[in-house]
Parts: sequence; C-alpha cells; structure tokens
Amino acid sequence: MQELSLEEKKKISFEILCNLNSICEKYNITYFLAYGSLIGAIRHKGFIPWDDDIDLWIPISQYEKFLEIVKKETDYSVLDHIHDIGWPRGFSKVSDKDTIVFHDSEKYRTKSRYGVSVDIFPLFAVKSDASWCNKILKTRNRIVYLQRYSLGVYKKNSISAICKAIASKMLIVMKKDEMYYKKKLFQLEQTASDSRQVGCIVSVYKMKDIHDIACFGETIKVEFEGKFFSAPIGYDRILRDIYGDYLKLPSIKNRVSHGAEHTFWKSEKTGLGE
Repeated sequence: MQELSLEEKKKISFEILCNLNSICEKYNITYFLAYGSLIGAIRHKGFIPWDDDIDLWIPISQYEKFLEIVKKETDYSVLDHIHDIGWPRGFSKVSDKDTIVFHDSEKYRTKSRYGVSVDIFPLFAVKSDASWCNKILKTRNRIVYLQRYSLGVYKKNSISAICKAIASKMLIVMKKDEMYYKKKLFQLEQTASDSRQVGCIVSVYKMKDIHDIACFGETIKVEFEGKFFSAPIGYDRILRDIYGDYLKLPSIKNRVSHGAEHTFWKSEKTGLGE
C-alpha cells in the first residue's frame, strides 16, 4: 500500500469538512470548528501547516441527529462513540473509506479501523462540581480499559497491566461491558443542562476544556482554506482556556503532525486524481 502525503491527507479531510458543512446548513445543525482546526483558522486561515487534523464541536442536543444523517446521506464511514462497540474514544469520526490509518503506538490501537477523518466532539454543559467531572472521566476510562483488555494490551508483565486486566474482567463478569458504559457516558453528558459552562471534558484537554456558555452563544464565520466555516464567537477565550497564547507559534521541534500515525490508500492508488 502507498502512504499518503501530508497534502493528500489535508485535501481529503478538507473535502469531508466541506460536505459536513453542507449537511449542517441543509438540516440547520449547529457546529463549530474546534481545537487545532480553530487555531488554524484564526492563526493561518487554514490548516496548521504541519498538521492535517480537522475537529468539530456539535452540541449534544443535535449530536445523534447529525451522525444519523451522515450515515444515511453520505458514503463516509462513521465511527459513532455512542453506539459502536470497538470504538473507545469520547468522540466520533467521519472517515474516508478509501484510506486506512495505522498507529505505531499500542496506546492508539482500536478494534475499529478508519481512514482520513474529521473528528466530531460532543459539546455539552459541564458542572463545576469536581465529583461530577470525575464521574464522567471515570466512565470514559472504563470504556478504554475494557477495549484494551479485549485487544490483549494488558498481557504485559507489569503490576499496572495486571490490575487493569483483573478490573476489566470483573466488570465483564458483572455484565458492565463497553456498551453499558457508553450508554452511561452519553446520559451523564446530558445531566448538567442548567450549567453556565460548556465544553468537552472527555477530550484530551479534560478540565481545560470548560468554557463560559456565552463563548458559544453565537456563531461567526471564519476563513479556512479559502472557504468560510462556523466558529464560536468567544473563540479567543476558548483557545486561551485550552492552549494559553495560541497565537504564538510552537518551537520548531514541536511543529509535528501525528507522529505515530501513518495513512495509506487501501488500493494501489498513486494520487487523488486516479
């Protein structure tokens, strides 16, 4: 199989973004550019030059509807973090079917395969209560532990791996499997609707990903690769919450894409035009 170049991956993910934007406009679904994609739009008017990643936030109230429409109206593969066993992440993926991603690191192994993707993160109300946040993160972690156990990741000869394997096996015996915790997680993500804070604490940023609700009170259009997409009106505060001074370029050694990730054409393609 032939590995894709960075520019090829950018072109595919941008095409997915354009199609998802059309779906959201057609069905009046709110979305926002998120994380590195939002930084890219504000700082570079497109992709961060060394990255191919595209992330979106979609409000939890429209999240399932959006995923179902994408499944029905496009040819993309959808990894649904609410319903799909074998996909342990706290977000979903809309993925190109002609490509496939491999990871060097065991940490990123999943049962579900995917290609070049746009990541879809649920945006939900978050309580200030630390115990509530910890309950969500604990539930999210149990999904990860159960999948890693099923993949045999915990067979290593270490006390930590052995303990996680035993704990996972006990959960399965108690009939608390991956789907049990997926349902529980999605329910928990909808229990703080009266909060004045929103975010996606199941992202890698965890407690940094909590923002004042006013930041998402309106959408604005920002330029990304020559077209315009939705962003939250409070993007500056959101990005500073998560990254600090996001307008400052990182050091040269940190200007890298997903280092442990390699993407290939499934067939013997030699380029996007073939």
